[in-house]
Amino acid sequence: MEENNLKNKKAFIILLSSQLLFLLLLLPWFLFAGLSVMMFDTPGSERDVTTLTIFFTILAYPLGVAVSILTSWIAYARSRYKAAYWCAGIPLFWVIPIALFWGYALLS
Repeated sequence: MEENNLKNKKAFIILLSSQLLFLLLLLPWFLFAGLSVMMFDTPGSERDVTTLTIFFTILAYPLGVAVSILTSWIAYARSRYKAAYWCAGIPLFWVIPIALFWGYALLS
């Protein structure tokens, strides 16, 4: 007889699929991160706090994905499924604003 080691199959599938999506989004992130250095074309922009904040926020996406994966699986292992869902959504802080920006750019 086979033993099922999954604590919660639904949570497992949701966590795994969301994290695979965010890992796949690392591919376009490389292009996006490379192009983000163009924000510093204007003289003096390297001292602009807003530009620096946006730049370092873009660069932090892989760290956000890594933290999301680590914390969501820790919460899953402790049977804290709601916390695991919230932790799995950490990369949305990067994905949603970019999606809204692209949507606005395409519709205007």
